[in-house]
Amino acid sequence: MSDPSTRDNILDAAQRIAAERGAGRITLDEVARESGLSKGGLLYHFATKEALLQAMLERLIARTSAVRETHEQTYAGHPNATLRAMLATRMNPEVLDPSVAMAILTAVAEQPALLDPLRQHIQQMRERILAESGDSPA
Repeated sequence: MSDPSTRDNILDAAQRIAAERGAGRITLDEVARESGLSKGGLLYHFATKEALLQAMLERLIARTSAVRETHEQTYAGHPNATLRAMLATRMNPEVLDPSVAMAILTAVAEQPALLDPLRQHIQQMRERILAESGDSPA
């Protein structure tokens, strides 16, 4: 099991590279350099670039979900609580800089299968919103 703080340090480094230099600059060598690890140290935590990109996307989803869940508690009992929470989350600058999210999505777009967790998350949110609104799917 990898050390969570080292893992977060690596993901933070990859996120900085994506935001500052573009998604195309996310390479294992660049991430190792940015995180202050040897390439072997990086490979211990993430054996492939795909594993690193997947972890970046999973962390993005987890962080966004945590903020949304806080907003859901605020809007509990209100009409369209999930939709309200999603909008409040999206408008919250503390969630994640949109340029970082876009860079991560651009990076994982090279491997379409890596987007499956995001697709599933979006589908679940869509279903919840439709159920709360009483609208039938189009």
